[in-house]
Amino acid sequence: MTKPTSKNTLKHRSTWVAAMVACFIFLLMAVKVYEVPAATMTTNLLIVILGLAVIMAIAAIIGRLMLLLRKRKNKCRPNAFPLVIIWPRSVLVTLLWAYLVLSTLG
Repeated sequence: MTKPTSKNTLKHRSTWVAAMVACFIFLLMAVKVYEVPAATMTTNLLIVILGLAVIMAIAAIIGRLMLLLRKRKNKCRPNAFPLVIIWPRSVLVTLLWAYLVLSTLG
């Protein structure tokens, strides 16, 4: 697999920045034009993040149960249930950015 060139990396970053600017304009429009309270939008964002965490935890538990039911005999089987679910960095940055924007609008 070849490494992406700096031109492709720049193109991906500029696309991400354009998406964040569009998101900011949409949120600003919702607060200013439609008079939606920023606190309500922040609460909704936190509820969505909590729901996503619950869904991912349930999926992890089901995956662990399927692994146990299949009785795989791996020598390096983990002893503890992994509590940390690793998200891609871009998802975490986007969620943090949305939270910061909503907290500054309110």
